Amino acid sequence: RRRHLEGLGAAVRQSLEQALAAPCAECGLHEWSEEQSQAWEWLWEQVKLSMQTTLDCLELDQVSIVRSTWESVKDARTSAELGDVFYAHLTAEAPHVMHLFQRPKKMQAYAFVQAIDLVIQFGEAPEVFFKELKPLVIRHIKYGVKSEYMKLFGKAILDSIAEVVGPQEWSSAVQLAWSTLWSRCSSAVARSLNAGTNLITVSLVNGDLARMRDAVSCAPRGERVQWLTRVEVSGAVMSPLYWAVRDGKFQLAHFILGDLLAIRADREEYYYGQAALFAAHQDIVGVLCRDAPGTIDTLLNGLMWHSQTVENGRLRVNYYIREMFSNPVTTPDAWKQPLAVFCEEGSPSMFTHPVLEKVLELKWD
Repeated sequence: RRRHLEGLGAAVRQSLEQALAAPCAECGLHEWSEEQSQAWEWLWEQVKLSMQTTLDCLELDQVSIVRSTWESVKDARTSAELGDVFYAHLTAEAPHVMHLFQRPKKMQAYAFVQAIDLVIQFGEAPEVFFKELKPLVIRHIKYGVKSEYMKLFGKAILDSIAEVVGPQEWSSAVQLAWSTLWSRCSSAVARSLNAGTNLITVSLVNGDLARMRDAVSCAPRGERVQWLTRVEVSGAVMSPLYWAVRDGKFQLAHFILGDLLAIRADREEYYYGQAALFAAHQDIVGVLCRDAPGTIDTLLNGLMWHSQTVENGRLRVNYYIREMFSNPVTTPDAWKQPLAVFCEEGSPSMFTHPVLEKVLELKWD
């Protein structure tokens, strides 16, 4: 219960003080100081505030209130009517976010009802909510939703529910229950949006090549490859390359491939992202052949280097084709090796590229 928090905090503090204040057996010093005492008091105050909100919700059975109200709302209006009410309030409250909602009205109305059901799951079955949170956040980052929109969405939702149930049923207790649940749920979503929104994801969402270049230029040279091979969204790891390909943002895909396969150097070492690219995208040949065949040349060009110096009418060329050649031990099925994938998924013209010509020469000549 809420009333137990003070005693619980005092007991934990006392246990910590007794453990840390005892002189060390080796040096005779103790580690509990006035500064640590103040730090603990601050920490417990933050924990207590969070726990109080949750305990208040449980003690007042606010989730049941929300569920009862929502069932009444669904009985009173169809999903299409509920969608119309919500989007009317959202348009009045925040017209600048309406560009996010471009799908047909029926689909938007259905999505609104599903969203409220998920919000209620936050209170009734948190494990279900957090299981759905990862794909939800990934989709919304792709749509361009920002964490600051949560407050606007919340006001539109509460105003919509209040309008449908009417002033008699929209009591202070009902309003408090909905406000509390939305506040807790939206905070979790906003934190995930913030964690998954960085310079790379913003450029991917907007299809902005200039912003992508600026984002990558901020990366330390030793971390540049990692920035371009993985982004983490609410615990889920995604490939920026596949994100760009599957959203049809091929300029970004060309840039990512070109940047990863550029050879760079400083005083300490050389940097080349070829190994990291294939490690993170083991099916890259198939994906690019099927979904972005125009990027195959960029990929293959990055797997060869040639000198700028002509010697006896020739240029020295280095080929980085380990992954293209493939290893029969690790990939015993020949039809899953890159050359076979090129045969099945690619076009004959791809085999005129010097990299694939070299692979064929090494395999059969």
